[in-house]
Parts: sequence; structure tokens; C-alpha cells
Amino acid sequence: MRSGRAAVAWLLAAIALSTAFVIAGVQPRVPSLLRPVPDDLLHGAAYLVLAFAVAQAGRLWGLRAWALLALAWAVLHGAGLEVLQQYFPPRAAEWSDLGADAVGALVGAGAAWVWSRVRR
Repeated sequence: MRSGRAAVAWLLAAIALSTAFVIAGVQPRVPSLLRPVPDDLLHGAAYLVLAFAVAQAGRLWGLRAWALLALAWAVLHGAGLEVLQQYFPPRAAEWSDLGADAVGALVGAGAAWVWSRVRR
């Protein structure tokens, strides 16, 4: 582990984000503050931040495949949330949401990879 405190902080951030996304994702409606924002943009931005946090935690922990871990965590989280929404009407699973999650996760993991190269 390269930087213990920072790795733990990023991991806690990733867990907090994951938890917040589940709580928000099973609510009947999107919070009023976020309603003007296009749905795909919300999904993409959320999963970009999640993947970045997971990537930072994995990188600082010294994991070899930290970017792939970040991508997998974020995409699987998005898929799991889409399945979970089936049990919380009026929410429903949508392929477009999962696609936006995946694109955001890819950008977030990529941004973390670029950040790791710039910070050397």
C-alpha cells in the first residue's frame, strides 16, 4: 500500500457514493434540484465520479488492475441498481441508463489513469 490514509479515504468515498446512489436510485422521483439535468448526463457524471474514486483507492492500495477494478465496480453497481429498481415502482430498469453508467465509468477510470500518469 503506497499511501494508507489516502487509500482508505478514497475507498470510504467510493462506498459512500455507492450507498448514496442506491438510496437515490430507489426513490420514487429524482430530487427536484436535479430534474432539469438530462438523465443520461446525471448517470454518466455519477458513475464517472464513482469509478474515479474506486480507481484512486485501488491505485493507492497498490493493486495492479486498479483501472479495471474501477470500471467493473461502477458498471456492476449500475447494473445492480437497474435490477433493484424493478422492485421500487415507479422506477424501472432502462438500458439507456446502464449505457450512460458504463460510459461515465469508462471516462472516470480513464481519467484516473491519465491522472496517475500526470502525477508521477
